[in-house]
Amino acid sequence: MRKILVSLAAAVSAFAIPASSVAQADPAAAVRAEVATLLADTQRARDTLVADAQKPAASARAAKGADRQQARAAVKADVAQLRTDRRQFAALLKADRERLAASVKAAREAKAMKPLRSLVREARATVKRQRAEARAAIQEARAALKELRASR
Repeated sequence: MRKILVSLAAAVSAFAIPASSVAQADPAAAVRAEVATLLADTQRARDTLVADAQKPAASARAAKGADRQQARAAVKADVAQLRTDRRQFAALLKADRERLAASVKAAREAKAMKPLRSLVREARATVKRQRAEARAAIQEARAALKELRASR
């Protein structure tokens, strides 16, 4: 009976191993997973922020002839949504970058980073391009709001 309980406990503990410990066993897999997560979150952030930035820009262009209160009401909700989403994604992407940095450090210590260098470089270039696209959309929205203020 005791042997059965011990073997049952060993089997249960084998299936209860968390995914993080498996990732720690293979640092290269952890880096690949973190890169995939970062790229997915960056793409989602870019898509959301570009869409959010286009809304206040369109509202500002449409409200050009309106009085100050109407123009403010037209863009206020859109700007608030853009700010909220930008803060949310900034925190999410910061956490993703920190996890990736920790995984890269572990891979370097395990001497498993060499085959992953090109993957990390490509990911860095993709993230940089997507950030630039989101920033350009936000700058366009700012310019539209600035035009709206100047038109009064």
